[in-house]
Amino acid sequence: MPIRGNAGQERAGRRGGVSAHLIVSLWTLAGLACLAGCERPTYDPSRLQAIADESRVLMRTYPTQELVLVPPSRLPGSIAGLRPHFVTIDADGVSISTKPSFDGGWGCFVPHDGRTLPEPTARFSDLGQGVYRYRPV
Repeated sequence: MPIRGNAGQERAGRRGGVSAHLIVSLWTLAGLACLAGCERPTYDPSRLQAIADESRVLMRTYPTQELVLVPPSRLPGSIAGLRPHFVTIDADGVSISTKPSFDGGWGCFVPHDGRTLPEPTARFSDLGQGVYRYRPV
C-alpha cells in the first residue's frame, strides 16, 4: 500500500512540476513582450538630424511663447515616425511625447536655441544632433 502512495505523490509532483514550468515560461514570455513594447530612443544620427530639422520647421510654423498642441495631421514624417501621443511647442522648444505620464512622461525635446534645456535639466540626456531625450526625474 505505501508504494501506491509514493507513486501517486511522484505523479502529482511531476504534474505540479510541469505546471510550474508552464507558469515560469508564460511569465517569461509576458516579460519579453513587455520589453519589446517599451519605447526606446533612437540614436541614428540621420534620423536625429531629421527630427531636429523638422522641429525647427515646426517652431517657425508655430512661433509662440504659449503652449501650442500640434495637430497630428501637421506632423512631419520623422516626428510622426516616433508615433508620439502628442507634440507641443512652447517658449522652450518642441516636446515630442512618446509615453505620457502624470510626472511628465518620456519623449524627445528640441530646444529653441539648440542647447538651453528647461528645468529640471536632470531629466534630459543628449541623443545628439540637438535632440534630447526626456524622462521623469
